[in-house]
Amino acid sequence: LYENAMDLWNDTMQSYLDDNVYPAHQTVIVRCEDFLFSFHGVLRALQKLGALTPKRSQPLEEAEPLMERAKGHKECRDRDEALQFYSNPKHQKAAFSS
Repeated sequence: LYENAMDLWNDTMQSYLDDNVYPAHQTVIVRCEDFLFSFHGVLRALQKLGALTPKRSQPLEEAEPLMERAKGHKECRDRDEALQFYSNPKHQKAAFSS
């Protein structure tokens, strides 16, 4: 077991940063917060890196994020709920300890 959440997070993230697991030239790591608050900015950045090829039938500017809960999980927030919750500074670090 882990002493704290940070130790768990470090072990979880380690494989993502291992070039033998995910070669850097094929990998992009995007924080969920960036997708949540800067959806179109993330898409533009991915396109600029060559990591995203938009469909010709739908210009990148017309792409919209999914609004429903991830994978249909009832215990997850939908997009509007997440935007409202994480926009509140008191929730951004709630339940974290050092």
